[in-house]
Amino acid sequence: MIGIQQTKDVLGFGAEFGESMAKSLEDGKISLGEYVNFIPALIKLPVALTGITQVKAELLDLSDEESAELNAFLQSEFDITDDKAEVFIEDTIDMVLSVFQYVQKHFLA
Repeated sequence: MIGIQQTKDVLGFGAEFGESMAKSLEDGKISLGEYVNFIPALIKLPVALTGITQVKAELLDLSDEESAELNAFLQSEFDITDDKAEVFIEDTIDMVLSVFQYVQKHFLA
């Protein structure tokens, strides 16, 4: 077992980014002044990028206990009461993972 810390770091960033987007979109648009909503996500970005290459291996080696731990982690990170926001955050996580893969392929390889 290799653990799930890097996966948690990436998902933590995704959760923070999703929450930042949801908060910024409360009025239906994002304005320049809402950049402060993204500071918590940006703080988590370097740690998430550092371990992104290990996420695939961690997920391929996922045990039942680690799967339960990730599930609990996601539930603690996401406090979603709005179904529309839930879909938005899930899509954001997919997008963030794609961006990480892009960065890894083109800038960190």
